[in-house]
Amino acid sequence: MAARRRARSRRGGSPGRGGPDADSPSSDIGWLRVVSRAQGAGLGLTAHLCQAIRTAMPYTIIDACTGCSACERRCPTRAIHGVKKDMYYIDPELCIDCGACGVVCPDASILDTYGRLCEQLKANQRPKAYVELEKCTGCVYCANSCPFDCITMEPAPPAVRGNGGIAATVAVIEMKKCTGCTVCELDCPYDAIHIWRQDDPRAVEVSAYNKTLWEMAREAEQRQVA
Repeated sequence: MAARRRARSRRGGSPGRGGPDADSPSSDIGWLRVVSRAQGAGLGLTAHLCQAIRTAMPYTIIDACTGCSACERRCPTRAIHGVKKDMYYIDPELCIDCGACGVVCPDASILDTYGRLCEQLKANQRPKAYVELEKCTGCVYCANSCPFDCITMEPAPPAVRGNGGIAATVAVIEMKKCTGCTVCELDCPYDAIHIWRQDDPRAVEVSAYNKTLWEMAREAEQRQVA
């Protein structure tokens, strides 16, 4: 029942009760409060990310939580709060339903949008960001929005520029820092960056292709030096 009430609130209020609750992100007043709170927390919100916050249903933490803080450290919108060794909670107005928290929870205490228990994944399975170089235009939206500073814009080696439409400057992901939080994916206007599990065939294919291009570039540069 509580979940249904929450769903109605976030989608425009209960039927027959005068429309959206003023505190709901689906109302104009509630939405302004969401943006104001997020900006006050130092978050740079673009249109894509704002829409995600406005429409997503929040993840929730249940009482199995031991307060390890693993989820808090990975949250891109600072929606998770609590005191160590005590139960944490997720602010439903800031949660963007990205799932970055659930894949690291060792206590099986986080429920997803549909009320399902999130599965903790091994480090080599957790989602990461992957760039399709042919689609990347070097626009810097992803780098500017990344809350973990794991995306940089770097010059593509001369040997691969124009290869399949590759731009002069492209996004490069520092995988060790990436949490797979989806903020960059939501922000990219060219569908050039994706969040996939590391064992997803698409992730494996894109990684192999990008690695091949960079190896070709290094070999070409070495031949020029020789």
